[in-house]
Amino acid sequence: MQAKRRFCVDSLKFLFSQKNKPSLDIFIEEPESNLFPINQKNMAYYLASLRNSKNKPNIIFSTHSPYILTSLNNILYASMVEQKLHDNKKNNIYEIINKKNIMDHKDLAAYKLENGKVELIIHKETGLIDAEYIDIASSEIMDDFYKIAELDDDK
Repeated sequence: MQAKRRFCVDSLKFLFSQKNKPSLDIFIEEPESNLFPINQKNMAYYLASLRNSKNKPNIIFSTHSPYILTSLNNILYASMVEQKLHDNKKNNIYEIINKKNIMDHKDLAAYKLENGKVELIIHKETGLIDAEYIDIASSEIMDDFYKIAELDDDK
């Protein structure tokens, strides 16, 4: 476990040291591995800040994490709201998500791979990652919980 943690720290240090180099492409598989949910959020915000750096590296990663996907949605939504706000109100959004972490929503795409097919999961109307896709498992788990709670109420 210590070796994995050290690898993650070293990898992040490397990414940070490379952020201003030209033509950098970053590929990350399952960045959520061995990270608590709050650190998954922090990583998503950090990767967005890398995308906002001088040379805008391409960042491609695979994930099954609803925390990362929801964090990316926060970044997308903040970008959309930021564009609508008057300058004197933009600081309100920066208190929620640091300005350096707000990535233009045009710079992000999200896809799912299912049955050998690639499908865009950005909702056409909202411009956000489709909420139904993000955390189907939690919905099912909570449905089970509520069914059990109903049985408990019926005692």
